[in-house]
Amino acid sequence: MTPIYVTPEQAAEELGIPVASLRYMMLHGLIHIGDAYKRPGAQRGCFRVVRTLLDEEKKRRGIQ
Repeated sequence: MTPIYVTPEQAAEELGIPVASLRYMMLHGLIHIGDAYKRPGAQRGCFRVVRTLLDEEKKRRGIQ
């Protein structure tokens, strides 16, 4: 089964947190809803949010 991905912007909106905070938490392993990667010295990172992991995190936080 192929995972369904959502944008970090959509995930942040659903979790009720700023996008920058979501990206920070993903990069530092504080939230596990997908993959985050940033090359050393790079300005930007790559973020992939998996729908099923996002839904599990929303359930854990009590968000409908």
